[in-house]
Amino acid sequence: MTRATRRHSDWRDIIATALRLLGWVCVNALVAAGCFTFAALLMGGGTGAGTMMQLANLADHYGRADVVRRDQFDQFVIIGYFGLFLTVAVLRRGRFIKACIENGASRD
Repeated sequence: MTRATRRHSDWRDIIATALRLLGWVCVNALVAAGCFTFAALLMGGGTGAGTMMQLANLADHYGRADVVRRDQFDQFVIIGYFGLFLTVAVLRRGRFIKACIENGASRD
């Protein structure tokens, strides 16, 4: 293999791994968002109408809250989301590692 061919192959491997990582991160983000959606559905008793009533109640309380309480709630939601994201990422890390190893083994 010539030096130029090896350079192109290295870039292809880097791009393929980056795209695989991007897809893995996107799936993790969607699973974490789905967990929040599932939690909202459970708050509403498992029905769409109940969920909308609970979300309307939450929006009403959020609108009436002072700035400090809104910031606390925002931080709670953000920390909760990233906690779920990290949990999902840790549980799915083996899938990404396995895919990277298979990709590297197929190139040899």
